[in-house]
Amino acid sequence: MRETMTLVMVLCLTLVGVMVYSEGASVILQTELYIDPTPLTVRVCNTFIVDINIRNVIDLAMWEIELKFDPTQLECLGATEGPFLKSHGLTLFAKGGFNNVQGYASAECALVSGGADGSGTLVHIEFHCKGVGESDLFTTVDTYLWDSSMSTIPFVPINGHVIQQPQPVGGVSISVENSGIGGYIGIVSAILATTIAAATYSKHIKRKKLNQQTQTH
Repeated sequence: MRETMTLVMVLCLTLVGVMVYSEGASVILQTELYIDPTPLTVRVCNTFIVDINIRNVIDLAMWEIELKFDPTQLECLGATEGPFLKSHGLTLFAKGGFNNVQGYASAECALVSGGADGSGTLVHIEFHCKGVGESDLFTTVDTYLWDSSMSTIPFVPINGHVIQQPQPVGGVSISVENSGIGGYIGIVSAILATTIAAATYSKHIKRKKLNQQTQTH
């Protein structure tokens, strides 16, 4: 009797362990589509690139992505293929297009044969920063992943965020932190040298004029 109860308990514990492991594994292997880097800080009038990456995908054969952005603050310049799919074979890549009035960019890519497992970058998208503020980047409902049997792959989208800052006053920015005390002393020395040179030149001009007036009289 005791042996039977012990065996039942061992079986129950084993079953619970398998269930916990399965639940943990499903979380670990959940496919994610995310924007990197985020948050990203950029200056007005500068260009920048964000990557749309995938994590923990199995048998990815084709993807179609539509990215939404704020067209009053950002301008899309184009898209280029990332290395993930083409590292697994020959691909067909289409930029799709972008609309800087409605604020979206699209692209799609497919492996000629087979599917890809793992994580990596699907596409690079370049933007121009138009104004000061903050903008979200997010994939729309027209974003799809397919496996080699052309079944859709479920995924979790993770949005991006861009912080647009104004240009420094005068267009010049000096980093005291990076230059250190040596850089600070160098800047002060340069200013003093310029001031002394200007004063010396001014005295030289005044002396020359005075000599000319003396010779005339």
